[in-house]
Amino acid sequence: MKGDVLSISSSIEYQRVKKELEKFDLLIDGILGTGLDAEVRGYYREVINHLNTLQKPIVAIDIPSGLDATTGKPLARRSGLP
Repeated sequence: MKGDVLSISSSIEYQRVKKELEKFDLLIDGILGTGLDAEVRGYYREVINHLNTLQKPIVAIDIPSGLDATTGKPLARRSGLP
């Protein structure tokens, strides 16, 4: 299969490719794994919030980033939502 893999390690790098992500038909989520047990903050929250606004299918490698693996409850909330 053909595809692009973007490895981005900072908010500055993410800002550079943010618009480019809108061109893709499918996104693969390999951001965070099953060990997450606290609210997502900072850079990771910024990325997750933006990806959720793209209206694109997102397939998670293990569990969607920002969800508690035990309860399924969101640990990252979109801005302005409860």
